[in-house]
Amino acid sequence: MSPKNKKIERIACYVRVSSQEQKLHGLSLDAQRDTLRRYAEEHGLNIIEWYEDEGISGRKLIRRRPALQRMLNDAKAGKFDRIIFIKLDRYFRSVAEYYECQKVLEANKVTWTATEEKYDLTTANGRYWVTQKLAMAEYEADQTGERIDLVNEYKVRTGQPLTGAQSQGLAFTVGRDEKTGLKNVIPDPETKELITDFINYFLVHQSVKGSVVYVNNKYGTKHEYAQLRKVLTDTKLWGHYRGNDFYCKGYVDKATFDKIQAILDSNVKRPKTNRVYLFTGLLSCPCCGRKMTGISSANRVNRKPNGKVYTYTNVIYQYRCNKAKMSKLCTFRKYPNEAHLEKAMLNNLNRFINNHITHVKITANTNTHTDGVKNSIANLHSEMNRLNTMFRKGRVKEEEYDREYEELERQLAELQESLTPVEERDLSIYEELLAKDDWKELYNALNKENKRAFWRKYVKAIKLDTEGKLDEIIFF
Repeated sequence: MSPKNKKIERIACYVRVSSQEQKLHGLSLDAQRDTLRRYAEEHGLNIIEWYEDEGISGRKLIRRRPALQRMLNDAKAGKFDRIIFIKLDRYFRSVAEYYECQKVLEANKVTWTATEEKYDLTTANGRYWVTQKLAMAEYEADQTGERIDLVNEYKVRTGQPLTGAQSQGLAFTVGRDEKTGLKNVIPDPETKELITDFINYFLVHQSVKGSVVYVNNKYGTKHEYAQLRKVLTDTKLWGHYRGNDFYCKGYVDKATFDKIQAILDSNVKRPKTNRVYLFTGLLSCPCCGRKMTGISSANRVNRKPNGKVYTYTNVIYQYRCNKAKMSKLCTFRKYPNEAHLEKAMLNNLNRFINNHITHVKITANTNTHTDGVKNSIANLHSEMNRLNTMFRKGRVKEEEYDREYEELERQLAELQESLTPVEERDLSIYEELLAKDDWKELYNALNKENKRAFWRKYVKAIKLDTEGKLDEIIFF
């Protein structure tokens, strides 16, 4: 191929740095970007995309590294041909996670290059050296973690923040001490008035819910109940953190903080009855998705049959969204009635189960070619074992071994990708239930505790419509 018609390789650039490494070794994202740009220019490469994980350790799992995850998805989509990064420890500091990533790249014919280091992945010796380097990087990361623990202890003793402003909560932020010039934790100037007002209102009225509604209305904010309640339990409220009583300037003194905790403890609602709710944990709010809470109310009812007065207590069971009730941040104001919902569940359970069984069986039948693919995979594994045996006995040269083994790995990856896994679903409990014509009668004979257990045996979740009525039943 002439230089004029030569295909320009499509490149993905990956950069990563943890905040601690950036400070200690100067491995900033900007420095890595400059190095990779120069490399691409010198080698005539076309940079397609940048993937940047900032403040993230190389020991973290792939699923906890957003940019790396996005890069692997783009590799599967064929967006680039090669990945470049400055050093192997910028890419991974975990042997196991590296090989998980490598499986994806090899299956999609994507290679990688460390611009400041030399590795040869075409030989067994080269791949062994990569593993050794990763093991050393993993060991160094563990040692760094131990050093960071010591640094953190020192920071706490001297009142310095361990994390950035975003992690300090609603009441605090990161500032700088005018005398020492060191960073410190201070009451957040933007929320200080609101937090102070919230604390004072709570001390007078002793209601978290009422205090949340009060400050949200007064300041035009939308802070949630849980967010503001957490403020009241934060020990930094009186300046204490991890054993240091003088860690930061607080909002109240120790005695007031203790008083707040005593009020919170006394406000904990403990069940006065042994009431059982059939669907707690199964119902979610149709508007915000939050789990709904069971509530009940009791009414005294008087009946006068034949001139005699009979009095009894009628308990009404309902469900509500606490995000709507406590924080006023959800629009779902319905209180689904448990008795009505139970009736709808009993009347529609057979239909929903039949639909579930049909869907699972149709999905399973879409994989008719599975057996053939599995046989081919088994044959490839046998061939790889045979090749390994010949190599150990010296009957195959290293170059020939590497070439043949890589081709087998390529074929194996293609077959595994084409094999769509189908989860085996056990439908027997549903089929057995449908076979019982009298299951409703048996259900009605159960006490409420056993009825609750019945629903949890068969049902994973219950979806409601915006009117609070049964919309869908989700099974295991």
